[in-house]
Amino acid sequence: IVTDLKTEMADSKPMIYNYIDENMPEDYRPTIQKLVDSGKLKGNEKGELMLTVDLMRILTILDRFGILG
Repeated sequence: IVTDLKTEMADSKPMIYNYIDENMPEDYRPTIQKLVDSGKLKGNEKGELMLTVDLMRILTILDRFGILG
């Protein structure tokens, strides 16, 4: 069972969130919006943020601790 799960996880690509919209999980939007508005987080030349859920979770935790200002 563990081997099957590892294989399934290795084969799947993480969801990438490029924009602050209804597709982005609601819990992370305030932090991501704050970082974009302050200029601390910028997208690529197309404005795509290229964020994974794991990265948004880390940024939100750091924001809640007050580390991101």
